[in-house]
Amino acid sequence: MKYQICNAESYKLKLAYVEDAFKYFIFHGELESYHKDTLYLQSENVQWAISNTGGEIWRDVFDKNDLLSSLDGENEEIKKAKKNSTITNAIIAGIEVLAIAATPGGGVNALVYAAESGAYIAEDREAFNVASLSVEDERNYIEDWVLSEKTLAPYDKVDFDILIDRNLNVRPVQIRAILNDQTCMFEFQPEIIEERI
Repeated sequence: MKYQICNAESYKLKLAYVEDAFKYFIFHGELESYHKDTLYLQSENVQWAISNTGGEIWRDVFDKNDLLSSLDGENEEIKKAKKNSTITNAIIAGIEVLAIAATPGGGVNALVYAAESGAYIAEDREAFNVASLSVEDERNYIEDWVLSEKTLAPYDKVDFDILIDRNLNVRPVQIRAILNDQTCMFEFQPEIIEERI
């Protein structure tokens, strides 16, 4: 990572572009206090804008708590879809096994089909488990790293990530942080990863 550094009167703020995570761009920050009092950094004190647009529109970075609420909703949708899919697959498999078993000489075929259906249902459930796990991994990352609010004791240092809306745009991105009535400005050119379909 290549850091840009802002030396303010009461702190030093370092910021680096980390990666394009498809949902958002990730930046890593390090804040070091030179102040005799406690410093407070909140996500609402950090904003971003697309450079060279002729009148930047400043937007808030993503807040940790908003992201976690969104992921909770996503996780609930995965759980509902998993339950509905399992019930539907089991009902369809059961009806088809009964239909095969009811035909003359269908007993063996019904057992084979039932085993195949059971394997399919298990595979389907595993796919939902993987989706749920990836949401849980993302949740753990956000909980551990993403900025919401940080309290920095005098002469202390803290690390955090900030996330901004992923914008498929080739223009540079400006980030400004206002802390202790002092403003730090940064400009980055995010490397955009193209999504493969």
